[in-house]
Amino acid sequence: MKKIGVVFSIVLLMIGMVGCAGAADYEIELINGYRVVKSSPESITIFPASDSLDDIVVPDFEDNSDDKNEFIVEVGHDKNRYIVAKTNLNLYYIIDTKEVIKYGPLNENEFNNKKDDLDILYSIELKNLEEYTRDFGWTVEESE
Repeated sequence: MKKIGVVFSIVLLMIGMVGCAGAADYEIELINGYRVVKSSPESITIFPASDSLDDIVVPDFEDNSDDKNEFIVEVGHDKNRYIVAKTNLNLYYIIDTKEVIKYGPLNENEFNNKKDDLDILYSIELKNLEEYTRDFGWTVEESE
């Protein structure tokens, strides 16, 4: 009977160490209420602060219905208006948080042309999400 209790305890301990699906989930605050939300390794999305702006979700699976495995891998923003993002599928997005407009999905050439049109070609640098939080000092909020 004692062996069963020990084995059961070891199994529970192993499940606890390996099976915490939400342990790496987080949110990164951007500008004007927008945030990067990671809810799983393949679900990293930019959301606005207001639920009424659902069409600004990046990536938006309705826009890119062929592949539901698209997620944010790099992000950047200026001080008060534009957010840029790159996904694992090498697609790019630009969010104008003042006019509430989303440009994308764009290939790299379209992305650079749109940044030039918006006069933000060199003012925003894309950073890997881990570098982004470390370099800029923003707090990553752990989700529960």
